Amino acid sequence: MKYYLSLFIQEFEKACKIAIRYKFDTIFNICFWAVLIVIVSYVLSTKHPGNIPIFVNSFMIWLITNNSFIAIVESIMKENTQGTLEQLYLNARSFYSLLTIKGVTASILSIIESMFTLSLCVLFEPNVKLSMILQWIYILPLLFIAIFSLIGIGIACASFALRYKNISTFYSMVSAILFGILTYGAILLNKKPILMILFPFAKANATIQLFFKGKDLINIDTYLIIIINDLIMMILGYVVLKFYLKESKKTGSLSKF
Repeated sequence: MKYYLSLFIQEFEKACKIAIRYKFDTIFNICFWAVLIVIVSYVLSTKHPGNIPIFVNSFMIWLITNNSFIAIVESIMKENTQGTLEQLYLNARSFYSLLTIKGVTASILSIIESMFTLSLCVLFEPNVKLSMILQWIYILPLLFIAIFSLIGIGIACASFALRYKNISTFYSMVSAILFGILTYGAILLNKKPILMILFPFAKANATIQLFFKGKDLINIDTYLIIIINDLIMMILGYVVLKFYLKESKKTGSLSKF
């Protein structure tokens, strides 16, 4: 356990240093989404001012899920591009555990950046109150637990992208559409527990949206469904990665997958 904790701390420090080193990209990313939210909010305020908090919260859910997923996939693909993925595979106690820790680090950093985005919206959009940030802080434990479903599906997709390099250029577009549909259809899916279990982050998505609408459904059953969903997605990621590891051994190089 000490080994994995130490590995997580090292990965998180590395991710933070990279974010600081490329601070222009980090700041631009935060500001871009904040400006987009504020512009759309001002447009909405002319006709439906009461819908602005709902829009902002829904957008935040999409932003966190989409950016976390992309960050997870890119954190793995970057190792392959740099030619260090094979070294990690040979030196790690558990290659899958290592990729999971990389996914957790990428997800946490994405959540932090998204919270900064929301903070900027509070400064420039009068309909977005400070209490919204406090509500997001309240649901962070649920968010952190549910993020493992994104890590599992992210590892699976990274494995596909490493094998079929021609799909790596558009996976971000596909994820944006997929998580957009899941975000705006999550409450409808919430009525069907089986679908909640099979779609990544779906139960957490619906629960967070209902929470912001004043329907606090965060209970033991909610966490149980989220954990089952996490396990299914993590197992899927493990199976897909294991398959492509087996395939890569036939070529004699992990970097060739």
